[in-house]
Amino acid sequence: MIYYKARTDDIVHTIRSLIRSCQLDSLPIYKGVDESLIKEVVGGAAAYAEKVLAPFNKDADREGCRIENGEVVVPKVFSDLYKGYTEAGWPAVSCDPLYGGHGLPNLLACAVNESFMAASLSFSLVTLLSQGAISALTKHGDSKLKALYLPKLVSGQWTGTMNLTEAQSGSDLSTVRTAAVKSGKDYLIKGQKIFISWGDHNVADNIIHLVLARVSGAAEGNSGLSLFIVPKYLLNEAGEIGERNDVAPVSVEDKLGIHGSPTCVLDFGGNGGAVGFLVGEEGRGLAYMFTMMNHARIGVALQGAGVSECAYQLALSYAKERFQGGTEIVNYPDVRRMLMQMRALAEAARLLCYYAYAQHDISEAAIGTHSEMRLALITPMIKAWSTEIANEVTSIGIQVHGGAGFIEEFGAAQLYRDARILAIYEGTNGIQALDFTKRKVIRDSGSEMKRMIHMIRADAYKFQRCESDISDMGMNLMEAVMALQAATDWILANKDDNDFIESVAFDFVMLAGYVCAGSLLCDKAMLSSTMPADGDDVDYLSASISVAGFYINKILPRVHAHWIAIRSGADDVMALSVEQF
Repeated sequence: MIYYKARTDDIVHTIRSLIRSCQLDSLPIYKGVDESLIKEVVGGAAAYAEKVLAPFNKDADREGCRIENGEVVVPKVFSDLYKGYTEAGWPAVSCDPLYGGHGLPNLLACAVNESFMAASLSFSLVTLLSQGAISALTKHGDSKLKALYLPKLVSGQWTGTMNLTEAQSGSDLSTVRTAAVKSGKDYLIKGQKIFISWGDHNVADNIIHLVLARVSGAAEGNSGLSLFIVPKYLLNEAGEIGERNDVAPVSVEDKLGIHGSPTCVLDFGGNGGAVGFLVGEEGRGLAYMFTMMNHARIGVALQGAGVSECAYQLALSYAKERFQGGTEIVNYPDVRRMLMQMRALAEAARLLCYYAYAQHDISEAAIGTHSEMRLALITPMIKAWSTEIANEVTSIGIQVHGGAGFIEEFGAAQLYRDARILAIYEGTNGIQALDFTKRKVIRDSGSEMKRMIHMIRADAYKFQRCESDISDMGMNLMEAVMALQAATDWILANKDDNDFIESVAFDFVMLAGYVCAGSLLCDKAMLSSTMPADGDDVDYLSASISVAGFYINKILPRVHAHWIAIRSGADDVMALSVEQF
């Protein structure tokens, strides 16, 4: 049975395409990032993902997680896998060398992460949350907190978590009840958090919880929230692990998928109060936590791309082996259609996610006045689009398998189950659509959206002037970007009609995602058409153009359906009374 083989050809070519189109080689952090380094990093991560992580993904799913003697026990293989992950230095790829990081671009870290996410979604969650904690502490922690916690987080000796959700406070965090009571220089944290990924485990020496809580006497609502570090084990004066803090797992959720990832209910302060250390200033916790959340949103989108790639490979392997009607089923046009759809969507999702990490590099270099605005605009779009695509691709994967796809033994069902959480994580895709439409497009009167549309239109015009295959793609892309322009204008013209905006936001974010992914695929195809090819590259570069053509001709037309739905407004959505439902 095939487990997973990283698409190093497409990963490297995607990085090439973005370095060229985003002019990344002008950034200081890309100095020394040449083809050989890219291939070395991508190849090393691929080898670890293929040979170490992937073969145990099914075993971890079957074993699951449990609580024993007040501690969460994860699949036993994960301890050895995590040890190898840290010893190889993978947690530190893009981290600051000041804290032990390798200082490589976020784009290369993205490529590393994708391979691990594709190989084992459950395992990759502990790495994603730790990276988010590093991001938040690097940006908002004071020098003392950074010195104490970042080196061990960067090395992977300790892991990080994100603690927002409570039983009564899910997407609306204004009702958070977890309390922080001043105690000397620090605070005692009391409350309960739910849905905490890798909230407790036995694979690392310590767990650094980042917790949203309300200081006694603080205002109600979001403005009264503060952010705290609450370690599982407190540190002694030498900065080493000391006594156990007052935080404990209450339960581990029994979930549809990602069984190897412990999703915990955590109790803070059940025996008097968990010691917490304030990050930044009181009352700014939600703003600080958004650094971690936005990091996670792009990371979850990348998980969608990774699991889509794995589902495609599994379906392709089965289609080449399954013999029906005198031939392998891969030879039937309808199966080809499904496989092409899976591959094109997986490659499109990869491009969108990598583009976000490239924009992160540009933003950190502070080059261009609109770099942070572009990253803010595309983050909810990419999260929503890529995770919706993951649901589609993993579902098609089951269809390719036929009845075998419904049987756990063949693996397609696990990928489908695992992927389903991604459209819910870090704010459901409905919330991402509202964030994109209301906060990112309407709030600035569409300024950054219009800049992005202008860029895509210019690219479409450029593609139209290329050789015939790329030229045809350019014409279809131009029609799609004009639909996006019309939809944006329609949204802005009706911005005060709340029912309308909230009814069409999902169509709008998906429309934007299809167009942006199409533009990036065309650009990569144009690069493929101009590169000298020999050996194995000939087949890959030719296939890259064909896959882009399939996306542009067969998938991109979906934008017109979304545009029609937007024009139809809110009437059909709001037609029934609550009682009629």
